[in-house]
Amino acid sequence: MLGIAAENGYFYKLKNNKDEDWLRLSKLTDFMWIESVRDIMRNYSEKTEGAMIEEKESMIVWNYKDTDQGLGDFQAKELTSQLDHLFSYLHIEVIQGKKSLEVIPSQLKRVKFVKHMIRHFSSKKPIDFLMYIGDDLQSEQVF
Repeated sequence: MLGIAAENGYFYKLKNNKDEDWLRLSKLTDFMWIESVRDIMRNYSEKTEGAMIEEKESMIVWNYKDTDQGLGDFQAKELTSQLDHLFSYLHIEVIQGKKSLEVIPSQLKRVKFVKHMIRHFSSKKPIDFLMYIGDDLQSEQVF
């Protein structure tokens, strides 16, 4: 079985799936929080030359790879603190990537996706090989 996942496992495709559409790991539908997070990120982007916002269907990312390193790192810490404080009542997480901050629903952690796939496929037959590729701090939890 061969598969690929996107957006922390929110979307995935399997080789034997005849349907060309992406499958969804979760039936999450409430992404209203993205608007509020976007407004805050926009303020930080305006104060941080080179920073930009990337919006995806299940998450929003503040990318600061093209900023002055000291300023970008400082603003990322400030933004993380503000988002953690303002949205502590929601089931979302701010995850530090390589020069980026991802804000995602708690249900979409990569480690949860990998565990789900292992449970699902190992119940049918033993898994011979599993490969996971990642390059940020969230990937460490998977390994």
